[in-house]
Amino acid sequence: MAKVSISAAARLAGVSRQHLYKRFIDTGRLTVERDECGRPAIDTDELSEVFAVGGDACDDSPEVRRLRAAPGVDGGADDRRLTELESRLAIALGLLRDREGQLCEARERENWMRMHIDALRRSAEAGRAEAEVRQRAIVEQAKSHLGKYRAALAAVRRELAAERARSFWSRLFGL
Repeated sequence: MAKVSISAAARLAGVSRQHLYKRFIDTGRLTVERDECGRPAIDTDELSEVFAVGGDACDDSPEVRRLRAAPGVDGGADDRRLTELESRLAIALGLLRDREGQLCEARERENWMRMHIDALRRSAEAGRAEAEVRQRAIVEQAKSHLGKYRAALAAVRRELAAERARSFWSRLFGL
C-alpha cells in the first residue's frame, strides 16, 4: 500500500490539486491520511480505484486509443477494464517518476554532503597542522625560558656558594 502526496496524486490522476480536492477529497470519494511525517497522503490503490470507476483517468492517451480501436473491444466491460488498467499504469508510471525524482534528489544531497564532509575534513586537517605548529612554537619558547631560568638559578647558586665561602668576619664587615 503506497501513499503519495496530494500534489503527486493530482499529477498521477492528470488533474489539478484544486480539482482533486473539490471533486474527490471534499466529496469523500478519496480519503486523505497522514504519512509517518504527518503530511497529507493518498493511498495509490484507492486513487486507482476512484479514477478507474469514475472515468476520470487519462483516456486520451495514444495507447488507450490504439487499444480501443483494436478489433474485439466493444466498449463495455472490456472498456472499463482497459480504463482501469490504464489508470493503474498511469499511477505506477507516476510513482516511478516520483521515485526517480526522489532518487535524483537523494543523489544530489549525497554529493552535497560528500563535498561538505571533504571540506570539513580538509579544514580539520589544516587546523590540526596549524595547532601542531603553534604547539611546537610554545614548546620551543618554554624551553628557551627554562634555559634562561636554569642559567639564572646557577648564577644565584654560585653567588650563594661564594658568599658562604667567605669568613664570618669578612661578611660582617663587608670585606
